[in-house]
Amino acid sequence: SKTLVKEALKNGNIKPFFLKPSDETDLWIEKDFSILINDKWIKGRFDRVIIERDLSAQVKSIILLDYKYEENSTAEELKIKHYTQINEYKLALRKIFKISQDIIVSYLISMKNSNIVKI
Repeated sequence: SKTLVKEALKNGNIKPFFLKPSDETDLWIEKDFSILINDKWIKGRFDRVIIERDLSAQVKSIILLDYKYEENSTAEELKIKHYTQINEYKLALRKIFKISQDIIVSYLISMKNSNIVKI
């Protein structure tokens, strides 16, 4: 998988998500979660979450990245296949940080195709 990551990072659109964040940014990498939302337990693992804070430490924005390893999937196929998972992850982030979903931006990163898909 290291080879796939190295190849994916050659894509100029993907590389910025892997640069060192600023001091006002928290970075979660492969962070497990389990949270109760609407009487349903949601469990998962965030691949990468970039949490940007303002000077008063309030969450300003969140970037959710989820890595995918499917071959030959179009951007639309990835969106359809992973919509429910990403939506649940966004709900979890909303509840964890007590924020509006409007400040969460999510992307699927296709490691095999070195492609990034906003979802």
